[in-house]
Amino acid sequence: MTNDSKQFIKKFWLRISILTLIVIALQFALFFILENDTPGRKDIIATVFIFLISGAGVSLFVYFREKYVDNAGFIFGGISLFKMMISVVFLLPVLLKKQEQEIFYVIEFFVIYMIFLIMEISVLTNFMKKLN
Repeated sequence: MTNDSKQFIKKFWLRISILTLIVIALQFALFFILENDTPGRKDIIATVFIFLISGAGVSLFVYFREKYVDNAGFIFGGISLFKMMISVVFLLPVLLKKQEQEIFYVIEFFVIYMIFLIMEISVLTNFMKKLN
């Protein structure tokens, strides 16, 4: 792996860590404002889970992108599909409960997932532009 790739991965992990702290702070603020409570442990765990799969996904993309230069789209698509499957498995216990309040948890999960996905796409797009 080149030095540029290693630097990019370090910068990305720093950025995504900051984003995670912001999302968790927003969760605390919204829960306090809306419910006069703090977010549950599973809400924080879900955010950390998304942080980990996003960071791992980008790191894997950069690693495989160097080995298979012409297949960047397939690499990103495959990693994204794998992340979605892992997310569904992560949410499976909640989805099987079929309780109304759990639906809000699932919606919250996917909103946060989309925020991280948008960041991933923008960062990887800029990374790919720099390479070309």
